[in-house]
Amino acid sequence: MTAPFPSLVRFFALSAYAPSKRGSGARSKQSPKAAAKAIGLAVLVLFVLADLVGVFIAMNLSAYAALKPLGLQGLLLLNAAISASLIVFVVGFITALSTYRASKADSSLLALPIKGHELLGAKMIMVYLSEFALAFLFIAAAAAIYAIKEAPSAGFYLGALLTALSMPLLPVAAIYLVIVPLMAAARPLRNKNAVMIIAGIVGIAFGLAFNFYIQVATARMSDSAWVLEHLAGPDAFLSRAGGAYPPAFLAWKSMTAGGAAGPLYALANLGLGLAAAALVALGLGKGYARSLLGFDEQRVRRVTATRGYVERVFRRSSPLLALFRREFRLMNREPAYFLNGPFIILVMPLVMAVGAAVMWQNGDAKADLLPRLGAFVAGPGAMLAAAAFGAFLGSGTSVTDTALSRDAKALRYLKALPLGYRDYMIAKFLHGLFFAALGSLLGGAGGALLLRLPAWELAGAFLIALAFSAFACIAGLWLDTANPRLSWDNPIAALKQNPNATLFILADMVLIAALGIASAFLRWGKLGFFALYFGTFAAATAALLGAYPRFAEKKLRSIEA
Repeated sequence: MTAPFPSLVRFFALSAYAPSKRGSGARSKQSPKAAAKAIGLAVLVLFVLADLVGVFIAMNLSAYAALKPLGLQGLLLLNAAISASLIVFVVGFITALSTYRASKADSSLLALPIKGHELLGAKMIMVYLSEFALAFLFIAAAAAIYAIKEAPSAGFYLGALLTALSMPLLPVAAIYLVIVPLMAAARPLRNKNAVMIIAGIVGIAFGLAFNFYIQVATARMSDSAWVLEHLAGPDAFLSRAGGAYPPAFLAWKSMTAGGAAGPLYALANLGLGLAAAALVALGLGKGYARSLLGFDEQRVRRVTATRGYVERVFRRSSPLLALFRREFRLMNREPAYFLNGPFIILVMPLVMAVGAAVMWQNGDAKADLLPRLGAFVAGPGAMLAAAAFGAFLGSGTSVTDTALSRDAKALRYLKALPLGYRDYMIAKFLHGLFFAALGSLLGGAGGALLLRLPAWELAGAFLIALAFSAFACIAGLWLDTANPRLSWDNPIAALKQNPNATLFILADMVLIAALGIASAFLRWGKLGFFALYFGTFAAATAALLGAYPRFAEKKLRSIEA
């Protein structure tokens, strides 16, 4: 018999991170379609990793260049350890909230002979696995630059590896030290709506704060006086944080002490993190298990005016409108769907606004930018740039390219109801179109307003973005209808592990980039570009939408649910 704890770790890790398996045995071969999806997924993962690594390397190169003349280049590693701890805590907090009870299986495990600390410990390891990858990127970027520039001893590399392993441990323990008592004590928090709201607020706040920090630090790294005051001085943040947070101090010493002392500091850091995680799992295991009971239960409210209540809640409406409301409510109540889909429409404009505000405060950059901005606005480039931003926001929500996959568990019941297939799938298109219009408005019209374009160009940017986003909605719906993912264990897999969403985002980015390159070579005016892009994507959307109902009905009838 397998021990419960390793089995739980494997169960949580596979349910959250493992790809789906279709078929088994040595003879099962991967189809060309599945191979193409795997290649597309690998390309997107490599693209994202390259982007993150590039940002981290650029930051650390600037920091090293600023600290080296002061003889304080070792603070580069202290900064990496503190930054890794901060980002792991906040991102891990969102992950832990979203997966606190990822599915009904979590509560069902309580009926098995499993102890509370084993259940909590396995969940902590699941969160640790994702946060380790993030911490490793932070530590590796700084350690690689330091190693190339300083050529340290062999103990440095062992210390850096052990530091990357140990840095997420204490933040993950602190996360559950906060979340478990909160969930156990506050019953209203034990439902997905509350979890979604809290995680969303934390995510927005962290995204803005971290973006502001990166923008300001990158802009001021060439100023040695600013670096000495804010990074290297005795009252600077790095000095105070290193003294107050032992893991950051131990991480710094493990990579700068040299000789055998470095790995010893790293082992001490690893032992401290493991001890903290074990104490939290042992101490809060029973509380975590109790908090899973009654998760998502709603208190029944006594209603005196029964007839009025029933008429108000169960009012008659058209099937299409009822199905649209169902799509809207169900997707936005699931944190995994909302945070990885429509949430981008809210966060991305705020992040861009913070970056623009930081750049606008830089007097030299502002003086250099204004003449170029005037020439840019005079041509068609400004309208097209605003339209491209709106198109990216409106088409990147993964609403329609996972629409049928998200309904896999309810499909058998929906097919048994007297609902038309056309209304059922068109409601999914309208749900995606709602967020497409919102993204187009915030990105296209908002970007045009920021650039102070005239009203007709603002409308043009919005309409181009909306036409592109509507085309993306119906194209994504075709893709997910043709090849839905109908086998998954928890809602996260229906979206985050869905090849359709991955491939569609990649294709979306490639198409927008290709249109931008093509626009640079076309010598057309503003009206010409508007007619080209709006007319093309509006016509393509109408053609796909007209042919879709027949295709969807045929496909749905063939699905055995």
